[in-house]
Amino acid sequence: MSIDSGDKLLDYVSKVSKEQITLADGRYWMPPTSVRINESFFLKDDCVMCGKCCPCETNAWTQEGWNRMLAATPEDFTKWGLDYGVLTDLGDVLQKRVLQINGKDVTLYWVPKPKTSEALHVEWPDRKEQPRCRWLFEKDGTYRCRIHPVRSVTCGMPHLRMVHNADTHSTTMGLMQFGRNWALRCPVEFGGPDEESVQVRILWLRRLLATAEDMGINTWLPEILEYLEGGGRQPRIFKDHKRKLFEMRKV
Repeated sequence: MSIDSGDKLLDYVSKVSKEQITLADGRYWMPPTSVRINESFFLKDDCVMCGKCCPCETNAWTQEGWNRMLAATPEDFTKWGLDYGVLTDLGDVLQKRVLQINGKDVTLYWVPKPKTSEALHVEWPDRKEQPRCRWLFEKDGTYRCRIHPVRSVTCGMPHLRMVHNADTHSTTMGLMQFGRNWALRCPVEFGGPDEESVQVRILWLRRLLATAEDMGINTWLPEILEYLEGGGRQPRIFKDHKRKLFEMRKV
């Protein structure tokens, strides 16, 4: 079952939020009491580009992503062996969608899910044929993204997972496969400490921060980024000891 990528954006932000997130339809996400960067955050991600984690679902961006689309150049695409003209294809299907988040109207730039019959279908030796993302294509035995330079935050951190613990109300940030991996069967392997991988994660956390700011949500990301960009390379917990566990917001 696919998940709406607008909900994915909210889920990503909620895992590092300092405040409750409430939508006009009554749905809400509670903030964690702490956010921990664990040891795996600093490891190398050896993704084999198998395409298993690119489902056939919606795509969503906030103003941050729209700004990247507007600023994109032909060179941004050609350096990845991609066609800059795909931005026209993206523009043809892109829609505006407004969510009310904590009483504020927030514009999402949204691409609806294609019909299953119109999606790319991929089959693997260990997994039956599945519909895949509309932007995926095969090259040299790997599956690549046609909009790679402007892809959503939800696609830019495939193995950097932020896991919420319902018992401790805390978030742990580090590398792991999706879920328990029983269905996905992701073949990724994680290597040793790797500074290049860390820098890529810092870039995407910056973009996640901009996404949160577009939504008007206060997060732990400024403190996390200050630590990482200052050279911090050890596990660390970010926590406000003075903050109450939860402060319910009335809808």
